[in-house]
Amino acid sequence: MDRWIRGAAIALALLAVPGAVAAAPVVVFPLQAREMPAASAHAATRAVLEALHGVAGLQVLDPSAVQARLGINLTEQALECRYDVFCIVEIGEILEAAKVLVGHVLRQPGDGQPPYELKLVVLDVDRAAMAEVLRWRVNDLAAVSTAARVAGRRLLVPPDAQVAVALDPPTASLSLYGEPQSLPRRGRWSTWSGAYQLRVEAEGYLTVERPWTVSPGHSALEVTLEPDPLYVRARTPASASGPFERSSRRPGRGVTAQDVDVGTRRSEPRSRFSRPWPWATVGVGLAATVTGAVLMATAQADYNALANEVRFSATDTTAAFAAARDREDLNARHQLGTGIAAAGAVVLTGGLLWLLIGGDEPSSSAASGRPEAQGQRPAPATVSQRAAARAIVASFARRRARAVTP
Repeated sequence: MDRWIRGAAIALALLAVPGAVAAAPVVVFPLQAREMPAASAHAATRAVLEALHGVAGLQVLDPSAVQARLGINLTEQALECRYDVFCIVEIGEILEAAKVLVGHVLRQPGDGQPPYELKLVVLDVDRAAMAEVLRWRVNDLAAVSTAARVAGRRLLVPPDAQVAVALDPPTASLSLYGEPQSLPRRGRWSTWSGAYQLRVEAEGYLTVERPWTVSPGHSALEVTLEPDPLYVRARTPASASGPFERSSRRPGRGVTAQDVDVGTRRSEPRSRFSRPWPWATVGVGLAATVTGAVLMATAQADYNALANEVRFSATDTTAAFAAARDREDLNARHQLGTGIAAAGAVVLTGGLLWLLIGGDEPSSSAASGRPEAQGQRPAPATVSQRAAARAIVASFARRRARAVTP
């Protein structure tokens, strides 16, 4: 209730200020200082306000003016809201604003990146959601205010500069304050005027990092990277093949090692658990054991029901001859079940022993007695091969004979 009363008072006070709400303004909350002096965040806030004041079509609600005229401290309001989006949007709605700008200046621990982070968030009051988020990394504390001046215009003002970018090599990437930029393939690049920290890098080249000032209107940017003399291209799987990963080839011959059967071939024995017959034996034994147990259980249940009948009752008690016959049938069924269960248990045990203790099944090569399974060199397959071998031996013998003949 107090919040709404205070909001109504703020709205009435704004209506009393001439021209204050002629158009929906942008509320700029003071930037929060995190892990750094508050004076730096205050200077960054003033830089954002100075960049936005005087822009045509844009009205900025200065937090100091709100404090002076209405007695409302936007920093305290943001802290009470704990920078919750909906709570801050509610404050912007009370102030009849279209957008709200909040953010912080943070000092990061050393992680190889620039130590200072500038983060600005634009909230859309009508949609109660974040419209855009900007996160820049700054090298030194003095450049935070300069970056904040450009960042405020980057979020709330249309681009005012056209840059013709020429990078060598063309695959190089360009980033401003650590934010990668999407450059057009043709034509000029639309951006905002101001001072930037430029970084251009490409694989295999030395990185260029320097300040860059963009003037309003048309300008050009040309950056040529120098090759890195210490760069070594990473080996890819296609180029990482060694000499033993290629097929061997004799000079002048069109035969590779894959075309000639060198060495013996041994087929691995199959696992004992892949054999079907032990599993079939186990299945039969298990089925027989279960069937016998069911017969025994049903016979015993029927006998118990017969034994529990009321004695000496003409209507409830089974006659003596009938009871004796039923008892014999039940006894025979129980014995049959016992025999089936015992036989099934024996078969099941034998199947399990066959499956667990039995050796691996021999390979087809060993079973057929082929020499490949015994590590022997295969015999020549055809008569022509034998004849060719004899001719080679005879030729060698004749040459040796001529060599030793005086």
